[in-house]
Amino acid sequence: MNLRQFLMLAATDLKRMLRRRDTLIWLLIMPLPYIYFFGFAFKDSPAEPTRVTVVAAEADAGSERMLALLTAAEYELEVIEEWTAEEPLPSSGLRIDLPPRLGEVLLTGTEATVTIWASSGSMDAIRLEVLVQKALVELRAGAFSHLVRGNDLTVEMLGVPIEVVPVVVDASDWGVRREVPSGMKQSVPGNMVMFVLMSVLVTGAIRLLQDREQGHLQRLLAYPVAAGGVVAAQFVSLLVIGIAEAFYFLLLGRVIFGQTLGPAPWAVVGIMILLVAAVSGVGVLLGSTLKSAKQAAAVGLLLTLSMSALGGCWWPMEILPDGMKMAALTLPTGQTIHALIRLMVWEDAASAVLPNALYLAVFALVSCTLAAWVLRRRLV
Repeated sequence: MNLRQFLMLAATDLKRMLRRRDTLIWLLIMPLPYIYFFGFAFKDSPAEPTRVTVVAAEADAGSERMLALLTAAEYELEVIEEWTAEEPLPSSGLRIDLPPRLGEVLLTGTEATVTIWASSGSMDAIRLEVLVQKALVELRAGAFSHLVRGNDLTVEMLGVPIEVVPVVVDASDWGVRREVPSGMKQSVPGNMVMFVLMSVLVTGAIRLLQDREQGHLQRLLAYPVAAGGVVAAQFVSLLVIGIAEAFYFLLLGRVIFGQTLGPAPWAVVGIMILLVAAVSGVGVLLGSTLKSAKQAAAVGLLLTLSMSALGGCWWPMEILPDGMKMAALTLPTGQTIHALIRLMVWEDAASAVLPNALYLAVFALVSCTLAAWVLRRRLV
């Protein structure tokens, strides 16, 4: 078989696949609602400030300074002079009872209590208690600072922030913090991998089984065409349709959802080509061993959904337990998603995904070799 005949066979298979209306719907139209659904389902919701009702009777400068410190800690405060409700807790959030004239209490050393009302075991209440203690320490530190400077200490002075802090504490991270992909950053690569699988494992396997059932492949052998050329043409048509689907997703992600390919776009393309090569072997194997197109549709869809869910296409792999994460990395989908997140979200260099590329290359070699051997035996 010469190159022209080989390309004609592959192009003919590809045209037949694209003539099917259901194929076009699944490969070109259905990706959009899937991307939107998964993108919004796993979108990071902005953290809402904790509501705190503050009962501050006879508030003075010290009380006002306490409220300012709590507001700076991004609490949403509702300040009232008296609690009149029968229940101790507000309908939402927490409650703090400040002693009357808090500034005067601090200056005179009078014993008083700041009461925090919250549900038992509330982590918000523990954090609020720490911040209240910190605010009281800061108020006392302000009073001490004025005394050291020789100023006359009054309640009004407590409401003035300390202008000079002798020691500054600087906290910083000791390493790079990896972003857990969410929203479209997870949805675009995840659905791209899933629909590439669907185009190869479902559409490709069904087309190959229909050719077997209708005797198209056997009739090809009546022409001066070698069995190896027919087998190779099946792989090429699957490769073309899978790569075309991957490029379609990359275009959607860039134009509609603003998803960049990172600093090494050629590495993203290479990973997707390796994935298509890896699952093309599985698609040909399904089309060579199953007995009907209905079986191919059912098994192909089951494999697609299972490998997508377990491989991290539907949710971030970073939130999975260690055992499930290791299981995901045994699959081509897990290796691909891990590589795509590193390239497109974490913006790692191409060298960081070499282990993933090696895995996909070995998987492609094994699956395609096995599938070609099985299909060739079916033809002769």
